[in-house]
Amino acid sequence: MNKNLSSSTKYPLVSIIIVNFNDKKFLESCLDSLFKVDYPNYELIVVDCLTKGIEKFIKEKYCSNIKLVHLDYDVGPAESHNIGAKVARGKYIVFLDNDVEVHPLWLKELVSVIEAAQKNVAAAQSKILLTKEPCKFDCAGGYIDRFGFSFQRGWLEVDKGQYDKIAEVFYAKGASMIVNKETFRKIGGFDDSFFLYYDETDFCWRLLLSGYRVLYVPKSIVFHNVGMKARFSPIRTYHYTKNHVAMLIKNYNLKNLVSTIILVYIYYFGIALLDIKRKRIGVSFAILKGLLWDLINLKQIWANHVYVQGVIRKKTDIYVEQYMIWHPLLFHSIKRFLSADNR
Repeated sequence: MNKNLSSSTKYPLVSIIIVNFNDKKFLESCLDSLFKVDYPNYELIVVDCLTKGIEKFIKEKYCSNIKLVHLDYDVGPAESHNIGAKVARGKYIVFLDNDVEVHPLWLKELVSVIEAAQKNVAAAQSKILLTKEPCKFDCAGGYIDRFGFSFQRGWLEVDKGQYDKIAEVFYAKGASMIVNKETFRKIGGFDDSFFLYYDETDFCWRLLLSGYRVLYVPKSIVFHNVGMKARFSPIRTYHYTKNHVAMLIKNYNLKNLVSTIILVYIYYFGIALLDIKRKRIGVSFAILKGLLWDLINLKQIWANHVYVQGVIRKKTDIYVEQYMIWHPLLFHSIKRFLSADNR
């Protein structure tokens, strides 16, 4: 909270946006940790979908220290982030998942790095550890390969100090991500149509195309209560598939798009057939439904492509590819095949 004028001049105002969906338990733990943060100048914004009694819960426990935006329908994380950003007053916006608990120095470390960085650094991500196994990583920065498959650096690795240096990454995971508000609005925020998955990846791709950089900040620490069981449910698979393809169409130039999208479609059709063989009918249909959504909505996706290529793009695909990792589609497919029975 903004405690005094000297604090506000030394520490820029930060708007912390927590997206919440039909939950009070995780939200309470998240908010309790935020009120212990060692940073004097921030505001809290909760964008909630479908939680009954959320107004009373926040008013009784936290008085008027939280700005609440409550919706009686589910708009998904991507649009919820955008809704929160519209009412944010800070120089910076921090996006937090509701199932995150923060270290007291989390925000101070995050802000100090982005404030000290060059002007072309627009976003940064914290070191994200697992709540249940705090010695292990959830994410130490996000990357994608040439085909757009996302990878979280350090996932499930034991933290031995191997990721204790500030590093440039392709994307910042939305579980704990800071972004310059002016740049966020300039780039167009998150794509509302993504609903769930790839929204922060797509956003950061646009940042890179505009010439901005994204950092990983190891001294900014949060703990994430990651759920594993529903990771590849049909609804999640549907959004993962449709958003993956839409992201490629939007952000690649035409030459790279054609060579990439054909292989990605072949890959997804192969996965769908494999899932049918393994009697995962719901997941298989979810993949096909996601691919169909992209075809049905191709006109709008292509309009986004034209805008990104004509207005947002300042850098070439060769420039952006330096932030990608080499992870061949074939290897990714084999890994998916071998692990399918365990999901």
